[in-house]
Amino acid sequence: MSDKRMVGQGGDVDLGILPAGPEGKPRELWERSMLIYGLPKIGKTTLAAGFPNTLFLCTEDGLGDLNVAHLRISDEIKRTATGPSTVKESFIGRSGWETFKTALHDLQWRTHPYQTIIVDTAEMLWLRCVRYHTITHGVEHENEGALGYGKGLDLIARDFADTLAWLHRLPLGLILISHSEEREYTLPDGKTKRTRIVCNLPKRALQVVNGMVDLILYASFEGDQRVLKTRANPNYDAGSRVVGLAETIPMSYEALVSAYTAAINGSENHVNTKATLIRRIFEGETLLAKEHVDGFDVEKRRNNSREKHAGVIDLKQCSLVQLESYLQHLQAKYLAEHETKPRGETDGIPSATTD
Repeated sequence: MSDKRMVGQGGDVDLGILPAGPEGKPRELWERSMLIYGLPKIGKTTLAAGFPNTLFLCTEDGLGDLNVAHLRISDEIKRTATGPSTVKESFIGRSGWETFKTALHDLQWRTHPYQTIIVDTAEMLWLRCVRYHTITHGVEHENEGALGYGKGLDLIARDFADTLAWLHRLPLGLILISHSEEREYTLPDGKTKRTRIVCNLPKRALQVVNGMVDLILYASFEGDQRVLKTRANPNYDAGSRVVGLAETIPMSYEALVSAYTAAINGSENHVNTKATLIRRIFEGETLLAKEHVDGFDVEKRRNNSREKHAGVIDLKQCSLVQLESYLQHLQAKYLAEHETKPRGETDGIPSATTD
């Protein structure tokens, strides 16, 4: 029988496996999980190297002159001709995907000095997973031959998701590094085309990562300054589960720690934070009204939505958490209206948190 008990009206109550109450508390930045993506050579790897006691799991050569602990997650392939125009591929030694899983095993069960694990890059890790399964099953494409149409991609996606979930459960900080790309999408009018900057992970892999990380940071330029964006807008994807985190942060480890600490301690300018969230909400409501989504062009309907999802009609009376929650509701409503488009390819409402 469980030894976790609490006092109720009838005396002690056995909770079984249920928690006795809230156990969460603010965590250090390095304990968070995050995706950092942006242009090549902008400094993503250098930023990650500033975190404490790092181990880089490198799927490509991108460390440059950085002197950091790292493990190569690479494939060495042997190709054997099996006919005039056919070639069989096989691994020489352990595959990169098997090396990655072995590293996770050792991180879990061996004594080591590492606090922060960095996967550089996430899209190449996905390709290591794909290559492992296609070569193991003797096919060139994940939807061919022994894998069966559609089943191969499902198998790969499950393995990728399960393995990243394993990494995420380790009591370590996690940083996934990736590159950015521009994707074109069409507005609801069916004619107007625009582009949006997103992480270049394949859709299935990105769905896994989006649901797992606490922070999605877009590394970009503002003038000559390199910065990190923590909130999405129609031009790029980003997001944060940390309420009150500054929208734009100089791209350095020290600046990121400072902004994170301010948000956790509530020392960021409360008025400016609320004003920014209220402005985003106004923009979101205006966009929904313009596209005639769910009656948002009617003031009474909009006020009912505020009262239901933010608690009050007057947004100035809302807490930061209420504003964040309502902004997330508006984003979800917009995405539901445009669900025929791949996630990350809509001209959507700036998100309050990651999905």
